[in-house]
Amino acid sequence: MMSNDEFILRRLLPAFSNLKSIDMSRCPGVTDQVVSLLLTKAPHLTTLKMDQTPLTENAFSCDCLFYESLTSLSLASCSSIDAAAVAAIVTLCPNIISLDLSHCCQIDSAAVQKLAWTNTGVLQVINLAQTFITDAGFAEFVKSCTQLTSIDISGCPLSDASIAFVSRCVDLHTFSLANVRQAEDFGLFMVAKSCKGLTCLDLSRCTNIPSDSFSSLFEQIVNLQMIRLAAVPNVEDKVIESLVTYCPQLYSVDISDNPQLSDHSVFQILLRLPQLKFLDVSRNLHVSLEPLALTSLRARIKSTSPLSLVASQLCELHLSGCFEVGVGIVDTICELGLPLKVLDVSGIMVSDLLLIALARTSLPLQELNLKHCKVSAAAILFLCDNCSSLNRVNIEQNELFSQSRKVLKESLPKLKAYMQQHPECVIQYDER
Repeated sequence: MMSNDEFILRRLLPAFSNLKSIDMSRCPGVTDQVVSLLLTKAPHLTTLKMDQTPLTENAFSCDCLFYESLTSLSLASCSSIDAAAVAAIVTLCPNIISLDLSHCCQIDSAAVQKLAWTNTGVLQVINLAQTFITDAGFAEFVKSCTQLTSIDISGCPLSDASIAFVSRCVDLHTFSLANVRQAEDFGLFMVAKSCKGLTCLDLSRCTNIPSDSFSSLFEQIVNLQMIRLAAVPNVEDKVIESLVTYCPQLYSVDISDNPQLSDHSVFQILLRLPQLKFLDVSRNLHVSLEPLALTSLRARIKSTSPLSLVASQLCELHLSGCFEVGVGIVDTICELGLPLKVLDVSGIMVSDLLLIALARTSLPLQELNLKHCKVSAAAILFLCDNCSSLNRVNIEQNELFSQSRKVLKESLPKLKAYMQQHPECVIQYDER
């Protein structure tokens, strides 16, 4: 007997005939039969997302011999997708360019070997994050699929030796191995040396990379544009100095959760990466970004290395949990001329003074995260009134509101009234 969701989906199928992209992620009513019908009823479909759905190999056992138009398939967190399903997919859909199997708990070496054995040179993007592939299976896979341009093996139990086989994929531009605890300098250096077009690299929570090896690594990947180094214990100030020296094209940098880093690292990034647009330094306990620290650093490096233009394109800055950050951050932002649109200072004991200082600037601020902060409704409204570009403020779990029912009772009606008068501005708050 069909569920209500399946009945509705079947009724909608005729409307899918001209669609090129369909996303049914997290729809529990999506069954194998529905997907089989969908593949036959939507001849122009190129992109299909079915994340967190109860699909099995039977979904890809249509009567039609091939489904050639589908090029992108996402099955993340589909717990029943296994090696048999992978075999059915590559048989039915021979032109798959991008395949996401991340968090599929039954994907193992047998599954990636199916991909290797049926490789036609088409597959370019593969996401195997948090799967149970082994060294032998992964090595066979990358040896066969040397045409890959993007690989995600985050959280996989792979050794440094198997990571080195990725060096065969010379056209690789995106490589993510976050939380691959056995990753070391040898495997990474082999990849960096061969994959000269590498632009995106995620090494978050890779704990076994020696501090002294980062310099030679960055020297090989000078075209890098995005890097994530979150929670890497061996990333020190000298590592960041090497990064900005060898990789000047970076526009996105994440160095969050590295309490060993200081203002020196952050200012090096801000002063020497002119194309920077995104920076996350959250939970770095020794970062303050005070104007005095900026002046000191400028004086120290002025004579030793010429500075590029500052990060004049930086539009998103995350400082969540940086407890040393205070109202002086506004002076630093203004002195550097950072055109911030998104500022996250959640979890910091900032006061109304920060909001007043922000209100008196000409920043094109659009989003401000003040979650777990201690600010008053009056200061929030003052900021909203004086910053016309601001359209989203998060003040959930505001300490000042939670301390006093009287303050909460007086503040929330004002905030609600403001939002009614200014529907373009969303203020997120917790009425509890």
